[in-house]
Amino acid sequence: MKTYLTIFIILLISSFVRGQDETPISKSHELGLNVNAILNQFVFKRSDDILQPVPANQFPILMYRVHSPRTALRLGVGFYNNSERDTTITGFSDTKNFQSFRNFSMFIGFQKSYLTKKKANFYIGLDLKYDVEIGRFDQDVLFTSFDPSRFINKSTRTTHSAGFGLPIGIVFHFSKRLNISTEGSLDLLANLRIDKSENISVGNNNESKTETRFIKLNLKQPLSLFINYRF
Repeated sequence: MKTYLTIFIILLISSFVRGQDETPISKSHELGLNVNAILNQFVFKRSDDILQPVPANQFPILMYRVHSPRTALRLGVGFYNNSERDTTITGFSDTKNFQSFRNFSMFIGFQKSYLTKKKANFYIGLDLKYDVEIGRFDQDVLFTSFDPSRFINKSTRTTHSAGFGLPIGIVFHFSKRLNISTEGSLDLLANLRIDKSENISVGNNNESKTETRFIKLNLKQPLSLFINYRF
């Protein structure tokens, strides 16, 4: 269903610009929207979906390029926010859980086109990237037995990532102004992970904080689908 709707949107937009010259504009600005991210976050999001960390195809959501004949300056931003709450009631306790994932990312870089054709072209680039991801989990347990008591756990994990990305993508041109594109990326990122935890119970309050630094090599698959418009 998602695939069919995406194809329909692309064909609908292209029908309005089909009559234009099909030769891409060599010097121009370009704005691109990640259709997969928009559909998954806002259209197909369901309340009974299992909450998961940030999907790789959510980023970036918006991409802006300044094109010259064979190269382009590129800037991308993305965000993701998802959360859920649930309550479990038994004969012994009432448990309330809250879980959320949030992410913001951005990059700036350039790309160069190869194998340039009238209908399609291939490109490779280099990006400077920054990303922050915040995961949160809260649990509030009220024991309703003969000796009522309460236990609260609050934990967060914040990961800052910075480094370089090597994007490789392909563009298909519908007209001189409209095209679709997708890209994968090989990212080398330095990460700082901060874990905080707080446990609260009757007469007891424990807090902890740990920091972990590591370097990671990520291969991001070409799961995004951009609709791009030149102006």
